[in-house]
Amino acid sequence: MSAEPTAVIDYVIEGMRVTCLQDERGKRVWQCGCSEFVRRQRNIGEGFCAHTALAIERALREGLIKP
Repeated sequence: MSAEPTAVIDYVIEGMRVTCLQDERGKRVWQCGCSEFVRRQRNIGEGFCAHTALAIERALREGLIKP
């Protein structure tokens, strides 16, 4: 993320910490420490896992982010 984060969302999903950083332009970067996230981030340059999917769903439901 090139710009400084302006918003942070932090959840614990199924025992894994999931964090979202958002810059002033609205770009979000989700992070998770699980092996699937790390593997995908290493192999394709972008991470994603079930934990981040659940965190996104929760943030949407709570109104913290908009689609």
